[in-house]
Amino acid sequence: MRKATFEEYTKAKQEIMNGGACKECASTDKYGREYKVICCENGGIFWEFTENDVTEFWSTKHSDSRKYEVERELAKNAGTNMAEKDYQRLASMYDTKHMTDEEARLFIGEELGFDPLRVKIIHEVKDYYKDGPYLKEWHSYNRDPQYNATDWNYLRFDVCGHQYEYEDGTLRFYNS
Repeated sequence: MRKATFEEYTKAKQEIMNGGACKECASTDKYGREYKVICCENGGIFWEFTENDVTEFWSTKHSDSRKYEVERELAKNAGTNMAEKDYQRLASMYDTKHMTDEEARLFIGEELGFDPLRVKIIHEVKDYYKDGPYLKEWHSYNRDPQYNATDWNYLRFDVCGHQYEYEDGTLRFYNS
């Protein structure tokens, strides 16, 4: 599924709605997901499905599914410190070592001084966005420990109830 901008979403919707009189049907299921169908006189139909501020849409003129995601300001000092695109670039490099949990625990013990027996490797990270004075979960990512160089690596772990992220050679607290 291809990502689309708000302008592309609006243009695709308007393209269908230029087909004469239109009827809109909308519903929300028990999980808060919104479904909408717009049917026009000329036979044009526009479908959209929205969940967690992500709208997937398609139409009779453009059957390829596209998704539009509302832009949010990511919260600083909450969740992961490494952008997902940077993690994916690190993980896809041919010389990156994809570490097992055991290798990661030993690395953390040798490099950072934590007792490897107390280290728990965490594979899920999140990022958050600001909604007024509150922080809300935005995305959740699955991440495995990666090591390429002393300044190009990623590990997420907990030790004795404290949460950490080792990113590009820097140890930081992970705040969820």
